[in-house]
Amino acid sequence: DSVIQYIFVMVMLFLGAGMMELAGMEGILGAFITGLVLNPLIPHSSPLMRRIDFVGNAIFIPYFLIGVGMMIDIRVLFNGGGSLLVAGVMIATALIGKWIASFLVARRYQMSNNEHALMFGLSTSQAAATLAAAFVGHGIILSDGSRLLNDDVLNGTILLILATCLVSSISIAQAYCLRYGVE
Repeated sequence: DSVIQYIFVMVMLFLGAGMMELAGMEGILGAFITGLVLNPLIPHSSPLMRRIDFVGNAIFIPYFLIGVGMMIDIRVLFNGGGSLLVAGVMIATALIGKWIASFLVARRYQMSNNEHALMFGLSTSQAAATLAAAFVGHGIILSDGSRLLNDDVLNGTILLILATCLVSSISIAQAYCLRYGVE
């Protein structure tokens, strides 16, 4: 029964997250590992996958994004400019590094400027793994009581994700418009 299959997948997802929490690690890591294990077992064009996609896109992703947005402390963001400086350095490093890498690959394989822009856009976006690493680093308390990654780095990471997703979307849209003559 497809309903039982869906319930099984959700139970495994929450069980994986709960077990990871019991082990003293982030629950999202357990959910991620559970997804890696179950993904090859579920046919991609099945009704079960359509249900999983729907619930993920309609509930989990918006909930996650709202939760992340609520983590930004606006006062910390503009208090002293530390978060903005960290975010600026992180954004510049990510964008310049991705642009140089895509430029070198495009030149090596004699790709067009449009293909270079598309490769840059597709590789630029930073999201889940970056945020997970920042959360884990922010959650680690050192022996002196400070955090491994402070609030400035966490806020900078969230701004990095926002900026790279915007740049990625714009770059891909421009490459598409150039390729197909759309304005």
